[in-house]
Amino acid sequence: MNDDDPTTIEVLVCLNRRYGEMQKSCSASGAELVLSALKDAIENDPLLADRVEVSGAPCMGRCVYGPNVRIVGHNMWSEVSPGDLGEIMAALRTLGGHQS
Repeated sequence: MNDDDPTTIEVLVCLNRRYGEMQKSCSASGAELVLSALKDAIENDPLLADRVEVSGAPCMGRCVYGPNVRIVGHNMWSEVSPGDLGEIMAALRTLGGHQS
């Protein structure tokens, strides 16, 4: 994938970890599992594999609602688990010009 390609869709998964008692964060809420599952789903989708770049990101300012996933310039989802990726994948297919 060409990182300079303007047709690339960028997806960010917050990996922020807050330390301290009672400090909820995306990382402590399973963001690494969400990132891994989303990367796998994208890599195994022939319509999206060459169009979507998924990466970890710093704090999105919504730790209490994490894990948070953002399609840059478009949607944001909170309290995401690996089982919740259907809606995100459908949004990516729509943005990529494909209907689910």
